[in-house]
Amino acid sequence: SPNAVKMQVYCVLIAQLLMVVIRKKAATKKSFANMITVIRLHLTSYVGLMEFIKDTYKAWRKKHNASSLAFSP
Repeated sequence: SPNAVKMQVYCVLIAQLLMVVIRKKAATKKSFANMITVIRLHLTSYVGLMEFIKDTYKAWRKKHNASSLAFSP
């Protein structure tokens, strides 16, 4: 329906605006598409967003090492 299409367009515009603000605040040089892809792939990870955007690999290693230590016998 036309109303559903409008809602989808508004949701995409809001998400894009939020990503632009996060990118500016993080002061990163990552491309917009790369940043969106990384966030999309790690939506279920419990990693701080700003730390994750600034240095993806460092944040992921930090989270991965902490979780492996927490579950070790």
